[in-house]
Amino acid sequence: MSKLSLLPHNNDTFENDQKHTCFPLISGMYNLIPRCWLQLYRKFLKDPMVAALPPVDCTNLLCYSHGLLVIPPHVTDFILGVKRNLLGNLFDYHGEVVEIVTAEEWDEINRLCQGGTDFHVRFCLDGETIFWNVDICHACDPYNYYTSSAVRNRVAVL
Repeated sequence: MSKLSLLPHNNDTFENDQKHTCFPLISGMYNLIPRCWLQLYRKFLKDPMVAALPPVDCTNLLCYSHGLLVIPPHVTDFILGVKRNLLGNLFDYHGEVVEIVTAEEWDEINRLCQGGTDFHVRFCLDGETIFWNVDICHACDPYNYYTSSAVRNRVAVL
């Protein structure tokens, strides 16, 4: 399990940064699901002609070299409050686009799909820290979002 701090080590910096940044998610447990799968799921719910859904496949979020999680930058930016909209301005992003669902939504998806996934990505927010169920690969991170801006620097590996 990986643990990332949302707060910097210097509380003065955080108090100044907090005036400009608002974390959009409340404390709780969330899952990442590929957007393409969620679009099929929504069609499945609306159209009785859709017979079945494929399993949720989050393996595209793993690096090939180490098998560890590479968090898409739009997710990190949204969680940290850098972006107000999770799916906004993704026209030049060529990686896996994912959406965030609550634990309750995830449980309902599993119920309807009869547990059709072998691998999922879950994170928990407690207001100060993000806990991921999968270790994060910092060596293969192609987005290098841990050092790209002052707000992003508030995420520190513990």
